[in-house]
Amino acid sequence: VYCPAQTPPENGFFVQNVCNNHFEAACGVRCQPGFELHGTGIRLCQADGSWSGTPASCRVRSCPPLSRPQHGLLRCSDGGASYRTQCQVGCERGYRLEGNSTVTCQANSQWSGPLPRCVAEKPLWAPDSAGWIVLPFVCDVVKEKLLIWQWRKQRYFSLFEI
Repeated sequence: VYCPAQTPPENGFFVQNVCNNHFEAACGVRCQPGFELHGTGIRLCQADGSWSGTPASCRVRSCPPLSRPQHGLLRCSDGGASYRTQCQVGCERGYRLEGNSTVTCQANSQWSGPLPRCVAEKPLWAPDSAGWIVLPFVCDVVKEKLLIWQWRKQRYFSLFEI
């Protein structure tokens, strides 16, 4: 008794590179990296000349969908998130990229790294942890008092004397 000859699925292969089709022969199928097996991985040639289980197929793996970072742009090579897709991130004007600008969907259905983020470019003088910027070169300008600038949202500065 023989079963119909089988061919490996696209992006797949036979275990030990062979698939015998005589009675009680086992035929095992695996998928290439980046692809996932659907159907039966090991089929047996049965007494009635048919294969047990269901035909195997190998479907491309996908990574979790990515969201455009705040103040950023996201462009992916195939518009999706399947295996080997590369996504590049850029930032809007006034923002700089923090992290790797490119991530790739890997065979394990994970991105090659975290999605980078876009952070506001710092002004010429960065505030300290309390949000204050001291500009020593404006000392003694007003009544021998030190002038201090305060950093506020949206780059608004206000002047104080101490």
